[in-house]
Amino acid sequence: MQQISWTFKLDQEANGRRKSRYTKWCPRSYSGVTNTISGPQNRIIGAQSALPGQFPHAAFITYASGQGTYCGASIITHRHLLTAKFCFTNLPHTIRNTKGLVLKIGGICHTHEIGVCNKVDMLKVDIDFVIFDTVIRNILHGTGDFAIIQLSNSIPKELFENKTVSIACLPEHKDEEIPDKITQAGWGMIENGLGSNILKYVNLRTWDDCYKELDPELDESKHLFCAYFKNWEGNETKVNIGGNVGDIGDGVVAYSQKRKVLVLHGVFLSFRSHIFAVQGLVSILLRIRYLLDDFCYYLDLCSHPNIIGKTSSH
Repeated sequence: MQQISWTFKLDQEANGRRKSRYTKWCPRSYSGVTNTISGPQNRIIGAQSALPGQFPHAAFITYASGQGTYCGASIITHRHLLTAKFCFTNLPHTIRNTKGLVLKIGGICHTHEIGVCNKVDMLKVDIDFVIFDTVIRNILHGTGDFAIIQLSNSIPKELFENKTVSIACLPEHKDEEIPDKITQAGWGMIENGLGSNILKYVNLRTWDDCYKELDPELDESKHLFCAYFKNWEGNETKVNIGGNVGDIGDGVVAYSQKRKVLVLHGVFLSFRSHIFAVQGLVSILLRIRYLLDDFCYYLDLCSHPNIIGKTSSH
């Protein structure tokens, strides 16, 4: 595994350029800057196939053999992606480093499938290294269960300009509330038991204090929240819709009317079936707002004056 010290700050020389690019695509709510990313139109309740350009931040991790969906990730700068640490600490013994994995961005279809993916539109990018906390923690407690992927080269700016890719913007501050409705997109397992060749998405309802009912092992971790599918019009719970195998690391987003961008609120870690089937299949998610110190420290993306460069592991 190509990994560097968790206390190492990434490429400081490029931080100025990174911040200016980030600000261009992720304006503050008071800045008056209008972003070119479209709003959440045509997002239908339920597990649906995404449209080209609908979730341009979404990335796909698979094995170099090309078989199966391994994990999801989200673009957070022109050179960095966010995913779950579990995606790298749980690599099969046959894969000793990131060369055994393939990372793809910029589209919805990673493999040709007649009638579903008639055109493969995703681009392969090379991983430089991955950085994550090596302290072993319970995945259910969420603390520290994230990884930052650095690419060998920055994603070409023309891919941002033509909307092939985009950044999933970070919350503006650590007190930012998670919306009642969020969207998870990924290429994880579908009804046939295989990973999806086309990007799928589902709209979910958030459940803030899920640990009280869902699983005593979740404890009262402030770093976690949950989400589940519900037909918001018919109030109908669906037990078989939500994140699944191959979706670990997926980003969970909501469209900000103030900022006119998709804001990244969570990283998918796991799923549970509710014991009473009240919420059905429940997604367990890591709160992004508790990682803002880490993004400030490692990437110099300091979104709020109160963030002083500490990390969540300190």
